[in-house]
Amino acid sequence: MPITDQEAWDKWVEANDDPYGKCCVDVARRVMELLDEDPTTLRNGYHPDPHTAHGLICKADDDIKAGGITGFMAGCVAEMVFKCHSRGDEFRRSHNGDVETDGVVNHALVTISVPEGKDVVDVIKEAAEDAGMEVMDEEETKEFFGIDEE
Repeated sequence: MPITDQEAWDKWVEANDDPYGKCCVDVARRVMELLDEDPTTLRNGYHPDPHTAHGLICKADDDIKAGGITGFMAGCVAEMVFKCHSRGDEFRRSHNGDVETDGVVNHALVTISVPEGKDVVDVIKEAAEDAGMEVMDEEETKEFFGIDEE
């Protein structure tokens, strides 16, 4: 596989010897092999389309019998492929979809911006309501998100 940053790849391999991290490395390795095997340009989309980042991650997961990686793990895989493979930027653009950024989006992470003058707990509760999620009370919200306003 055309690794463009062997040092970064070696660091990921060395640092991820636990089952969770090793699974990410193994899926990333298989994704890079699949990129080498099929030169078709990647596009935005999802599994089962094999010419999308998501489709390749799902195929790699199946190929190595990882058992179904999480969304966060898929974001880690995308970061490794982006940083280490010759087609990394193409893979990053497919993975990110419509999100315009220079980096890799981890779709399992949520970023909440709190406008000046608004309470962080109120913003979180509004976002949960807008998403149709169960809304926690103020103390539960602070505990869950680790908010210490003192």
